[in-house]
Amino acid sequence: MQPTTSEPNAKLQSRMGAQGGLAQSARGRWSEILSVLAPELDQAIDQHMSRTPHVPCPNHGGKDGFRLFSGGGGRGFNDTGGGVCNTCGPFSDGFRLLTWVYAQREHGQQSRDFHWSDYPDLKKQVFSDIAFYLTHGYAKNPELRERAPRVMEAKSP
Repeated sequence: MQPTTSEPNAKLQSRMGAQGGLAQSARGRWSEILSVLAPELDQAIDQHMSRTPHVPCPNHGGKDGFRLFSGGGGRGFNDTGGGVCNTCGPFSDGFRLLTWVYAQREHGQQSRDFHWSDYPDLKKQVFSDIAFYLTHGYAKNPELRERAPRVMEAKSP
């Protein structure tokens, strides 16, 4: 028997399916999305394709401990939206990275053991903001609405 939409498992599958669809829509567009929604990552996005992709961490500063993921085969920054700080740790995708940035805006510097699951309201805001941007082409937040997206060209094989 198929679950109806009123059953908890169906709701969970529906939510996860929507997030999976959002992740698929964002794939290949993370430089564009995060350049609009997270000005704190501008330097990292600008330096990402250079020979020196390491920049100060947007959370705690430093000299060169933060970088966006590099690599091919679907694991690079523009595919995943992920990045890593040598001190704060890795952020496997753009949803986690943006939640970390939003947590910094709202709560100040984050500790090394940041867990995005500790910020359910920010997670919802991140998903909502990304979905809004992908639908409308501009940020929901009026303060970010005029930001021009940075589009990263795909490398030829």
